Amino acid sequence: MEKLFLIAATVFLFANTAWGLYMRTRVIPTWFSNMPESFSRIRTEAPKGWVPLQALFAISFIGALILNWNNATVRLLMLLTLACYIAIGVSTGVYFVKEILAFSKLPKSTKMTPELTKRVRIWQQLTTGRNALQVVGLILLVVACFYL
Repeated sequence: MEKLFLIAATVFLFANTAWGLYMRTRVIPTWFSNMPESFSRIRTEAPKGWVPLQALFAISFIGALILNWNNATVRLLMLLTLACYIAIGVSTGVYFVKEILAFSKLPKSTKMTPELTKRVRIWQQLTTGRNALQVVGLILLVVACFYL
């Protein structure tokens, strides 16, 4: 059962990470392609279905962590994955969602000031960092699968 839960968690985290990378490389660039007019795309192209995928990952991950608690190597790798996941979740709630909602509410007539351009650039750079952290978490979880 511990293998099943860990593999399920890995599959759900893979799907989550792949979705995040797709968003970052294909969808998000369109949000910033012709600022500020393109900001309206954020409202229409925002991800849907994210919450169920997160829930499936969380349930399978918690189950896998409980079932594999006695395996010190797997536990360590899973706790490191959890640290990545928590960092992503906290930063999303505290910064990323707030900023992207602010961008989406800007009228098309908004002037692109140096400050707004800088905010967009920082958001994009930090989003790339967040995606990298997703990949690190996924790699840690894949490695954990080999220690079962």
